[in-house]
Amino acid sequence: MSEEQSGFSCIFNDAFLLNGLRQEIRYESPLFNDTLESVFLLDEAGVERFSRYFLEMEELMASDYPHKYDMIRNLLFALIHDGIRLRGPLEEKHYQGSDRLVTKFFHLMDQQFPVDSPESPLKMMTPADYAARLNVHVNYLNAVIKKAREKQPAK
Repeated sequence: MSEEQSGFSCIFNDAFLLNGLRQEIRYESPLFNDTLESVFLLDEAGVERFSRYFLEMEELMASDYPHKYDMIRNLLFALIHDGIRLRGPLEEKHYQGSDRLVTKFFHLMDQQFPVDSPESPLKMMTPADYAARLNVHVNYLNAVIKKAREKQPAK
């Protein structure tokens, strides 16, 4: 509301960021899930911490370091995680059962990858395997995941 504005902005495309970002994190971040509150009031320490991320990204962009984009991507991941941590756990009344199920599903999926060796094969390979582990019917799991994907903005 003030005439004097300050802050940072960061623009990136899906190819730059999303390939390395776990689906579970995308679902829990208001940056990618528009059903979550996306505005946070920061205390002084939070402003300093988030400002350091952006200032370091600016410094990297101006540098000739050959791996600067990897470092910038990692700083963005840290920013996203800090935002999720700052938001804290969703209040139970706003956190529907289907949201919990989707989060648990993505967590189970992430636990399986990467497969490091043939001695540790995938434990769950079909939707029915996931549904059994989550104690729901496979059709319900499919419907909940499909609905959650429809909530996310188009890529």
